[in-house]
Amino acid sequence: MCTLGLHNFGNNCYINAVLQVFRYLKPVARQLYDVYPGDPLLDSFLTMLYNRDSRIGTADLKHFLHEVETVGMDPYSQGDAHEFYLTMMDRLEQHIVPGHTCSTLRCACGHTLRNTEPFLSISINGDVVEGIRAYQEPEQVDAVCESCGTVGLTKQLAVHPAKLCVIHLKRFDTRAKLDYVVTLSNTVVVGGKTMKLAALCNHHGNIYGGHYTACAMTSDGWYVFNDEVANKIDGLPKKSSLPYLLFYIE
Repeated sequence: MCTLGLHNFGNNCYINAVLQVFRYLKPVARQLYDVYPGDPLLDSFLTMLYNRDSRIGTADLKHFLHEVETVGMDPYSQGDAHEFYLTMMDRLEQHIVPGHTCSTLRCACGHTLRNTEPFLSISINGDVVEGIRAYQEPEQVDAVCESCGTVGLTKQLAVHPAKLCVIHLKRFDTRAKLDYVVTLSNTVVVGGKTMKLAALCNHHGNIYGGHYTACAMTSDGWYVFNDEVANKIDGLPKKSSLPYLLFYIE
């Protein structure tokens, strides 16, 4: 597959970064290869995804950005890569098999209630492995047992990914960007599955503004994508404060 740059018209780097990730996520790409959705946004998205030219034309990208505006996102203003990823996955939900989380509520009386929901990403704080573990730790919640009426149950989440597991690092609070360093583990175990790191979106800057880039494993090794520029790199650093979204595949 060619390594293509994407033009930045001012503020669409957050879209470019996610597009580059999707292009090189093989499990996702395979599920979409024969999709003909008849949806203008998805049609233009798939045109971007499977373009084999040496460079994606600005006309194709402009057309896609126009369709992005139809779902309430402004590609010409500062945007969030995680929000854009969720928007696209919502539109692709009938074509991509999602993972699911199982939420279990337990009461001291022995009553148990389970609820299963699909998930597109899990949001964590701190290092990846520890964050995934903490995400699934039991916690006390102010819920009422429907069996005995006791207030205060134990809630625990279990994550069961499909072929893709996206980790969203909580980088922003109301006051500042959180520049904590994470270990870029080549593999993580989620829900009993060993998942391999295939791509990531990076955020450079602060809470008031910044820039997104992407890294992805291609058939020719790791590349870093910075809008129009695509450069091959020897590999990822062991630790970094830049990752915002990490994409793991089965």
